[in-house]
Amino acid sequence: KNTISFLKVDGETGETVEGATLRLIDKDGNTVDEWVTTDTYHVMEGKLQVGDTYTLREIKTPAGYVTAEDVVFVMENEKKILIEMIDYPTTTEISKVDITNGKELPGAHMSVRDEDGNIIEEWISTDKPHIIKYLEVGKKYILREDLAPIGFATAEEIEFVLKDDHTVQSVVMYDKPLTVEISKWDITNDKELPGATLQIIDEKGNVVYEWVSTDKPHVIKNIPQGKYILRETIVPDGYVTSVEDIEFEIIDTELVQKVQMKNEMIKTTISKQDITNGKELSGAHLTVLDDKGNVVESWVSSGTPHEILGLVAGKTYTLREDLTPIGYVTASEIQFTIDGSGVVNTVAMIDDVTKVELSKKDITTGEELPGATLQIIDKDGNIIHEWVSTDKPHYIEKLPVGKYTLREITAPNGYVTAEDVEFEITDSGIVHKVVMKDDVTKVEIYKVDQNGKPVAGAKLQILDLQGNVIEEWISTNKPHYIEKLPVGNYILREVEAPQGYELGKDVAFEIKDTAEVQKVEMVNIKKTIQTGDVSEGSARTTEVVASNVQSNKLSMTLIGLASLIGVASLRKKDE
Repeated sequence: KNTISFLKVDGETGETVEGATLRLIDKDGNTVDEWVTTDTYHVMEGKLQVGDTYTLREIKTPAGYVTAEDVVFVMENEKKILIEMIDYPTTTEISKVDITNGKELPGAHMSVRDEDGNIIEEWISTDKPHIIKYLEVGKKYILREDLAPIGFATAEEIEFVLKDDHTVQSVVMYDKPLTVEISKWDITNDKELPGATLQIIDEKGNVVYEWVSTDKPHVIKNIPQGKYILRETIVPDGYVTSVEDIEFEIIDTELVQKVQMKNEMIKTTISKQDITNGKELSGAHLTVLDDKGNVVESWVSSGTPHEILGLVAGKTYTLREDLTPIGYVTASEIQFTIDGSGVVNTVAMIDDVTKVELSKKDITTGEELPGATLQIIDKDGNIIHEWVSTDKPHYIEKLPVGKYTLREITAPNGYVTAEDVEFEITDSGIVHKVVMKDDVTKVEIYKVDQNGKPVAGAKLQILDLQGNVIEEWISTNKPHYIEKLPVGNYILREVEAPQGYELGKDVAFEIKDTAEVQKVEMVNIKKTIQTGDVSEGSARTTEVVASNVQSNKLSMTLIGLASLIGVASLRKKDE
């Protein structure tokens, strides 16, 4: 009889493998025998036909092994035959890989667990993959990272099932570095702000990272878990220096953790004010210059304070007024230094107004003269301002800088219209003073005889056209002088002639608008009386000058009396 023995062997250790169910199949596919392996041979005697082909097949594989390939053999004419079927254990290669470079990552505490959470195997990763053998085919396992290496996030668990094949089955777990993205933002637009020097300080106070911000977020990888402080040590130009530290914590997550520090730009408010009321003033052309004279910003004031962002802390700037609003004086330049502590820097430039005091004065007394109608006329002939003078100077503010004419339209009664006075309003806060003096009208009244000699004793009047007596006096040997007679037409009338003179005829005259002394003359004609000697038959003319003043109404009576006296004289001679 021929004898054949079957043995199930571990392909790595050479030891027998128990628990495998094997089946022997003939060339027609019929089952010849089936058994479960033990630690001894399975022996068959005289059952197989010499020369026939048979197949040994593993029907059920023990746990931890891969199903062996079929063993096909021909039954030879030998008394004893040994057939070994080799089972290889499953091989699983576990890789702990840094996702950033694909290299093995040492230091991770790893474990493989079954579905119930029982630990099958645990280890600490090295720079080489970890090999596990004898995991069961078809069973679900869990690869878990129990503790990630410093600077890495704990990876998510991986479930895997071994296939029934002879390849080394690989399970790769990637670790992502703990990543933080630090943004340095401008608070006004949430854009990245270059130029800030930043530090990250750990819980022990050590500076672990330091960099200068750019126009992109600063990314730090492999930062260990823990609490940190983000601190700004140098602030970009134009930003507030008093930035508070930001505390943050790096937690165990694969997500990119974000920290933002926002910087506020330094604010400077430029106020352009009217000195007279403290209100904001529109229309001023203003410029801010840096310490090298470069223009930082120019604008025209609008009635609200002007805000400038980004002036540099600690630097000195100059505020200059290039063009003032009409009626205002150019302000002096203002230098100011920027405080970067977070307060709003306020700079106030105050514009004074132009000021002019216009005096209308009596040339004879130097005192203010009421009643004159005055105008201010600009260089183009436009009437800018008109008023009537009082007993106080006329005060005007906000007259635009330039040249003007002060013109008297109507002089007060008794005064002569003054000549125009040209004056200039300069770009100065002083009170400009303009004086216009009015001279008085002046007239001399002459009372003379036909020879041009002064005649005293005449009672004279000046009447206006309405017949009102303006002035009355008795002539002397000197002209009668009158001032402040209003410009216009008048009548000089003699109401009582000196004795021996006839009443003069009314003299119409005009007081003209001139400061010259005007002259008016009234001529008195002496009276003539007939006298004579009757006996001689002759007569003579005698000038009679009365010592008494005679009125117009008594003139004829006196002439009559004189005639009677003459007749009486003649009669006396006859006797």
